[in-house]
Amino acid sequence: MPPSRARIRSLLSDYLDRHPGERDALAGLSAALDAAADTIADVTGRSVLPGHITCSGVVVGADGRVPHVRSVVGPAPVRRQEEGAGFAWLPQDEVRPRALRTKLRAAVPDGVVTPVNASAVVHDGHGRYLLHLRDANKPGIWAPGCWDVLGGGREPGDATLRDTVVRELREEAGLEPGDLEPYRVERVVGTDGTCVPIQIFTGRWDGDPSTLTLTEGQLLAWIHPDQLPHPTMLSTTRELVERHAAEHPAPAARARRSYSELEWAC
Repeated sequence: MPPSRARIRSLLSDYLDRHPGERDALAGLSAALDAAADTIADVTGRSVLPGHITCSGVVVGADGRVPHVRSVVGPAPVRRQEEGAGFAWLPQDEVRPRALRTKLRAAVPDGVVTPVNASAVVHDGHGRYLLHLRDANKPGIWAPGCWDVLGGGREPGDATLRDTVVRELREEAGLEPGDLEPYRVERVVGTDGTCVPIQIFTGRWDGDPSTLTLTEGQLLAWIHPDQLPHPTMLSTTRELVERHAAEHPAPAARARRSYSELEWAC
């Protein structure tokens, strides 16, 4: 699905705020976005010339070099990447085009991963965790058919990732847990092998999942850490819940452990 007109306009506005000198060069895109709604395909359609929205990325290695993929010149002025043609790591002084080289020099990579997704470990404070059984046969579903924590991707209206997780919990399940706090950033690997950095929050809620209005997925249920080996879920989800449970043992678990240690000492 192509990005929405509002999303493209928001990205363009942010970009021009950072690079006002490119306003004239992007005037054509601005005009296309301001045109009638039925012309949006002219902005996202891949076959449309002289220009359309595409997506690319720049990877900077630990030594500062940048990989370049070999391109092949096709019909005038079309260029395409030739699969399997190889690539080369080049120093930033050899990066093309010049405008990109200038932006790379201005950037100061610090190695900090900035997540754009947010999820919540919702627990009842007594050892149970609220997990979500995701749909299995819908396109574009993260971790299809797996039990997972609730959450999703940041949207333009979200000022912070906390706003993202609050909105996602409300939209997916009508859920508003108390005391939502940042917990950690996790690198989660999906069933397709994609690695996504996610800001994890924690929050408490001790209600009945059957009373919630679930708008995505199949089921919400309380699961105790002892049950984690049995349901189908990503290994990273299982490890996340197990880690939180180990760091925040339920009161009853603390009491049992204290009694066992006292008994052993005697």
